[in-house]
Amino acid sequence: MKGTTKKVCVVIFIAVISVSGFGQTSQGTYAGRPGSGYSGSYNTKDGNLKGIIKDAATDKGVEYASVGLYHSKDSSLVSGTITGPDGGFTLSTLPYGQYYAEITFVGFRKMRVNDIRITSKAKTANLGEIKLQQSVTNLQAVEVVGERPRMEYKIDKKVINVAQDITSSGGTASTVLENTPSIQTDVEGNISLRGSSNFTVLIDGRPSVLDGNDALQQIPSSSIQRIEIITNPSAKYQPDGTAGIINVIMKKEKQKGFNGILNVSAGTKEKYNGDFLLNYRFNKMNLYGGFNFSDRHFTGSGNSERQTFYGDTTDILSSSSSLKMKRNHTEFRGGADFFLNDNTTLSISGETGDHSFGRNSYDNYYEQKVPTAYERYYVDNNLSNRSEKFYTLNASYQQKFKKPDQQLLATFYFSNENGDDVEDLIEQNTDQNWNFIQDSTADRLRTREKGLNNEYRLKADYQQPLGEKGKLEAGYEGRLYNESSDYYFENWDTEQLSWVVDDSKSNDLDFMRNIQGAYGLYSNSLLGIDYQLGLRVEYTDRVIKQLTTNEKYSLNRFDFFPTIHLSRQLTNSQQIMASYSRRVNRPRHWYLNPFPDYSNKLNIRIGNPALEPEYTDSYELNYQLQVKNQTFSVESYYRQTNNMISRVQQLGDGNIIYNTFANLERDYSLGVELMADLNVSKWFQLNASGDIYNYHINGSLLDSAVVQATNTWSTRMNATFKVNNNTRFQLTGLYRGPSVTPQGSRKGFYFLNAAYRQDILQHKATLTLQARDILRSFKFSMSSSGPGFTNEFSFTRESPIVMLTFAYRINNYRQKRNENNGGIQEMDYNNNGGNVNGDEMQ
Repeated sequence: MKGTTKKVCVVIFIAVISVSGFGQTSQGTYAGRPGSGYSGSYNTKDGNLKGIIKDAATDKGVEYASVGLYHSKDSSLVSGTITGPDGGFTLSTLPYGQYYAEITFVGFRKMRVNDIRITSKAKTANLGEIKLQQSVTNLQAVEVVGERPRMEYKIDKKVINVAQDITSSGGTASTVLENTPSIQTDVEGNISLRGSSNFTVLIDGRPSVLDGNDALQQIPSSSIQRIEIITNPSAKYQPDGTAGIINVIMKKEKQKGFNGILNVSAGTKEKYNGDFLLNYRFNKMNLYGGFNFSDRHFTGSGNSERQTFYGDTTDILSSSSSLKMKRNHTEFRGGADFFLNDNTTLSISGETGDHSFGRNSYDNYYEQKVPTAYERYYVDNNLSNRSEKFYTLNASYQQKFKKPDQQLLATFYFSNENGDDVEDLIEQNTDQNWNFIQDSTADRLRTREKGLNNEYRLKADYQQPLGEKGKLEAGYEGRLYNESSDYYFENWDTEQLSWVVDDSKSNDLDFMRNIQGAYGLYSNSLLGIDYQLGLRVEYTDRVIKQLTTNEKYSLNRFDFFPTIHLSRQLTNSQQIMASYSRRVNRPRHWYLNPFPDYSNKLNIRIGNPALEPEYTDSYELNYQLQVKNQTFSVESYYRQTNNMISRVQQLGDGNIIYNTFANLERDYSLGVELMADLNVSKWFQLNASGDIYNYHINGSLLDSAVVQATNTWSTRMNATFKVNNNTRFQLTGLYRGPSVTPQGSRKGFYFLNAAYRQDILQHKATLTLQARDILRSFKFSMSSSGPGFTNEFSFTRESPIVMLTFAYRINNYRQKRNENNGGIQEMDYNNNGGNVNGDEMQ
């Protein structure tokens, strides 16, 4: 393991340094060419240029804006860079001379800063705050908006701009992610990130009160501004989630005045969504509030066959299933931002609501024992419903200081969730046509679980600039999580016609996890390479109390999570990046509860209190190229997980499969993602990606060696056709290749979605018609095996699903301004480093 890790590290860092050397030479050629129009010594290169790029509408820093410096005489490129998280940038080792700078970013008008002079007496030119105007044009009541692409590739993340994905209209965050690189989706809409379901979901940078996939399947896509996928986060982020972080940024307008947006959707077979968001900004305050609801029903069908082996006898259990599911969600959210002064902001927000998930499975079973003549027909009807009420409170305080990039941010978060989970199983014998046998008595059982959890988080982040390009960041975060659950197993008394609790199968559990963490980050530039080094240290105190058996299990440990990020801007259009991070997956309480869950008579779940966290070392090497308005990206990655947490199936007496969890030695994946964002013409855009990787599992389960390996691939496509300024048509498609699990394999699948969008009422409203899985091809199939058993399973979901969505924007949810079509912003450098709103170039 250590040898492999070291080899990967060496390859990544040698590649970065090698390419960086090439880029440095190229850039130096530009700076040192005689006749370029600068005065002073060509050998003196100690000049600097710095500034902060901000959005004029929100006064927030614009991250990843491109900054290019050009000679005034012949417009030759001298140097370039991109802005940091707060919009700041610095160009160093510049020769003396006269220049102009151009700042560009998708969705904003280009800014040109003229008459920049760097001399021996004024080596540093500070442009101060440069405020970009959004590229919005209003001509005779027809509004043309500069659009961001559906997906943007940043240094440390992928950004999905939800408004550009019309096939997700009327859906959820999970729907948006279906056609996104690095993301895989199963038949029920559950998300995995590069093959792992262990990721962290954040809402506006804060933890979600719901578990990962539950949160993504409840948030309506219409209320989402963008989704950030961070596969190698820095030490500033929590290390939870071995696959990375999915951060959902909700809509919250910051323009002055009153704005709002309303969405309603209806779909086939009882699917309804609705939401609205209102925003009012005035003077020193910004108020916002919103509401969303969903009532969505789904159907599906499946087949399974289990074979168990007892000596010379084989027990074969076959089933055919029909399934109905429903998801309901209601949520109110609101907040206020108080701008106490230019440097101080206080924000308060909260949300409250409830959500539920219901499942009605009707299964026809046929059981036979070979070579005997035994056979049995029966029906299982499984009714389950999980409902939860929740609320969260958030408060943050931001203090900026005189120095650019110097600030303090303190946040507090609290969440409460109170839920019930009920499963009712009715089993009855039938004839071979599954008709109920007269006078036969149904066997009925029920399980109920009541849960209550509270979570507290306190966080403080401070950042301080050091020198020309250096920055130091440090912070503290404390997390306290408490959960209690009461589990009841009940049998139906046919004589008393009432439920009777079976104390021998019921249990109570208390779970506590206390995490105290601190981090430090240092970033700077060396030999043209921007680097960031980070370390996070966490102490974990975990206690499980099994109250029924009076057992207690504790875990106390320190963990260290280093991170490294390197980037090199080769030219204005090329960039290479490398990164490393270490992350952790801490098992949930029901992974650890040693008391059996008897919800299903043939599949009993039991936790493993000895289960340890799993740790992942993740390496990435990425290259990005932009040719005019075409973007290409190559991302290579290697990820190794130690102490891998795996689901394990084991055959017990009575043909019962026991499902538990265990730590495998390791798994690892090595792959490459190829992506292209192409503006083929004014009326056709194509976003395509492909992922090829090798996945390998190594360890032992149930005293048997487990070695599984596969080479697999997936591909995605998103094609948008612009019929005119008001009409669009979009096709999205995906193929996901087969893969392996510790005890089996999964087959590949594909699907195709289509959508049509029409802007109406002078762009104040939009109608979208979309259909998912129009080829009815999304079928999920997998197999597993272990000592004494084999299992085959397949499931087909309802398709196609057709949704119609209406969206209406109050005040068009943006502030209009009259601008000259095609104009750019332009200003002269005043050598004072003051705040600047650029005037339009005529």
